[in-house]
Amino acid sequence: MTSIQLQQMGDKAVIIEAADLTLLSLSSNIAALDAQVLATKTSQKTLNTAIEQLAEFLRTINDHDEPADVSAAVRKLNDSQRRVVQLSARLTSLTDRLGALQRAIARETHQHKIGITQKLPEKPAQ
Repeated sequence: MTSIQLQQMGDKAVIIEAADLTLLSLSSNIAALDAQVLATKTSQKTLNTAIEQLAEFLRTINDHDEPADVSAAVRKLNDSQRRVVQLSARLTSLTDRLGALQRAIARETHQHKIGITQKLPEKPAQ
């Protein structure tokens, strides 16, 4: 078994086992991971409750004799989806243009720096 002797205290040596040292070094990460797991479980329970409530609501809608008129809602959703797709395309185009602009600026800055370093000072006239 591997052990690490930290310091000599009188006739007793303080020894920490390598496994204990590893556990001590990982304890904060383990605690953070445990907290994340608990938070995930809590959010899953909340999500499950929300899904059950939605299912119950859908059952009550389904139990009505009159069919619900959802054509207006469907049109609104389709319009919203179209707008989101258009906005996504615009953002992609804008991101591409910004990337090209950044590359052009970097290229110009590099050329400027090369121009500065390549110019040798002229000798003064005598």
